Amino acid sequence: MSKRVSKNTDKRGEALTRKDVEKLLQQVGSPERLDLSRQYMRGINLSGLDLAGANLSAAILTGANLTQVHLHQANLTRADLRYAKLVEADLREARLDYVKLQHADLTKIDLSQSHLYGSNLLGADLRGAKLRGAKELNGIIFEQADLSGVDLSEVLIKNVRFNAATLYKVDLSGSTLRWVKMVGADLREANIRNADLRCVDLSGADLSRADLSGADLTEAKLIGANLSGANFSKARLSSADLTGTDLDQTDLSKTKMVATKLRKTDLSKTNLDRANLSRADLPDVPHKRE
Repeated sequence: MSKRVSKNTDKRGEALTRKDVEKLLQQVGSPERLDLSRQYMRGINLSGLDLAGANLSAAILTGANLTQVHLHQANLTRADLRYAKLVEADLREARLDYVKLQHADLTKIDLSQSHLYGSNLLGADLRGAKLRGAKELNGIIFEQADLSGVDLSEVLIKNVRFNAATLYKVDLSGSTLRWVKMVGADLREANIRNADLRCVDLSGADLSRADLSGADLTEAKLIGANLSGANFSKARLSSADLTGTDLDQTDLSKTKMVATKLRKTDLSKTNLDRANLSRADLPDVPHKRE
């Protein structure tokens, strides 16, 4: 096994520079032998460097410029990347467990097959990011993050918070969500076909014109959500709470809505063709069947 080489720098002292890192790379001969763990590199510009396989665990990289950096299979566990710029960076198969990525610019980043357990991406910009096949989407904070257009199809997502996140046109088709909160999230025109959203909290979310056909929303919370123009055809909504939702032009045809709460909801412009509303809570709610 090859020995990793590092430069010891006190975090309270002078930060490593790009020149320091390039010198270390030259000394070790290959990036996978480079050990920058726990190094203080705040604000460093490493754009375009090849650091594939390097060890940057617990490194301080706040505000760093890592644009188009190659970090394939790199170890960034517990690294601090708050406000860092990782535009078009390659982090395929990288270790990113418990990483601080609050307000980082991750546009067009490649996170395919990466490990993201317990990481904090509060307010991060992930527009155009590649996340498909990520091995761990567990315990992550995506609150207030922008994941517009991101492909999260057929992914197991557990203990994740998407509260107030922008998920415009996101692809969640076929995905399974467990213990997930999406309160106030923007899911306009999202593709959520055949997804498993049982018990997911979507209170106050905007799902206008989203496609949830065939999805399972059993016991989901959609209190005060905007469902106007959304397609729920053949979806399961039994025991879900749709109190106060906007169902203008919503397609609820062939849905299973056994014991669903629909209080303070106007169904007069909703398609309920062949919907199963047995034991649904519909007191004094005007509705029509087409």
